[in-house]
Amino acid sequence: MSELLKIDSVQAYNDYFGVETCNPLVSVIDGHEAKPLRFGRKLYSIYTILLKDTDCGMLKYGRSMYDYQRGTMLFIAPGQVMGSEDIC
Repeated sequence: MSELLKIDSVQAYNDYFGVETCNPLVSVIDGHEAKPLRFGRKLYSIYTILLKDTDCGMLKYGRSMYDYQRGTMLFIAPGQVMGSEDIC
């Protein structure tokens, strides 16, 4: 089982993606400009809206696995865990 990464601020989220933080309260990240990410689970302490623009496999949300299709919007509230398990 992978380690749980705690995302407790916009700065921490931007650091995870390797992008500059222009505003401490809100951020828009283009996944094509972000660094490659490894699999893992994240505990969010911020509100997050994701637009899934690619097929990146199954995501674990809560205790269930979901195969979100391309074009799906995901809304994550503080206190929720989302991510995927390391295969190795």
